[in-house]
Amino acid sequence: ALMDIGKLHGGNFQIAPAPIRLSQFRARIDTEIASLCKEKALSWLLDIDDAVISSDEELLLRLIRNLLHNAVRYTENGEVRCRAKIAGRVVKFEISDTGCGIAAEHHADVFKEFVRLDHQGSHSNGAGLGLSIVDKINRALDLGLQMESSPDQGTTFRFSVPTIAQA
Repeated sequence: ALMDIGKLHGGNFQIAPAPIRLSQFRARIDTEIASLCKEKALSWLLDIDDAVISSDEELLLRLIRNLLHNAVRYTENGEVRCRAKIAGRVVKFEISDTGCGIAAEHHADVFKEFVRLDHQGSHSNGAGLGLSIVDKINRALDLGLQMESSPDQGTTFRFSVPTIAQA
């Protein structure tokens, strides 16, 4: 995570947009997150339409993984969900959980480097970099990331990625 922050801060990375078939992308997410959810006895829902999008695959995957890892980390019971649905010329992603949530006054803070909120009952020992990396990738890829969260109600992140017309 520290190396990623360094690259993103220093501009030492190239955005390499390319076609991504979501059915293949799905497999890269499913196995990893399913096993994390199973360890915590959480329900895991992955619902991704088969479309071809245009983005930097590794940066987008890093953003999604960071959001999903946080969802698992801060959810003690319930579920973690990742959806990607075609909506016209974009695919709308939604990553949500039934975890501890974040109070409105802390929404901006969680995207700052090394900021970790004290969530009672959480067994996390993260460095507070995950969402700052998400924020930097969001800006680099121009995804329009939005967050909804409130204490004891969980958190939902939404963003959109353009589709590529298929012949």
